[in-house]
Amino acid sequence: GKAVQTEQVLRQALKEGVRPVLMINKVDRLLLDKQFDAAEVFDSLQAVVDGINDFIEAHQLPSFPDQRVSIRNGSVCFGSGYFGWSWSIDTFLQDKTTSVNKDQRGRLRASLAKRENMIKHVIKPIMRMHRAAGVLPLLKKDTIDMDPAMRVNKLLEQFGRKQRVPATEELAPRKLLKKAMMAWLPAADAIVDMLAAHVPSP
Repeated sequence: GKAVQTEQVLRQALKEGVRPVLMINKVDRLLLDKQFDAAEVFDSLQAVVDGINDFIEAHQLPSFPDQRVSIRNGSVCFGSGYFGWSWSIDTFLQDKTTSVNKDQRGRLRASLAKRENMIKHVIKPIMRMHRAAGVLPLLKKDTIDMDPAMRVNKLLEQFGRKQRVPATEELAPRKLLKKAMMAWLPAADAIVDMLAAHVPSP
């Protein structure tokens, strides 16, 4: 959730007419510490977004356009600073929208932003990578007979990433997860793309 300092900074930014974007950090703790399932993870993240938007709505200047943030429009990013990964909806739309027109892109965006599709196409694959690296228990449908590095590299290939983690290097599960997530969803890419799309040039 939002801390007191976040509220103070956001209140000042809204007074100055700054257009906010939102980065929700420490998503890994929902998976590793709280052991949430995919639906609980999404609902927790959505609750944070809703709380921030309630605050923005209460403090934004009436003379400015709506300043609320949205998962659907890409002004919200989620990730883990510790493990070096982040994503927005645009991260998962990039491969799907390269050869479609504007209307089709809009429909794809609206579809992916739905709760059930976010859970299926975003949260669950992230959890699969955590299981593959060995930081979450494997399920029966996972490839149990592979070592963790091979499982991770198989997923990276499925997710369309060329980068691989060294299969010969034995890493502790959390270190392997960090390498895997940075190869799949590097934090800087999603954050920079979000800022470029939603924050005006100075």
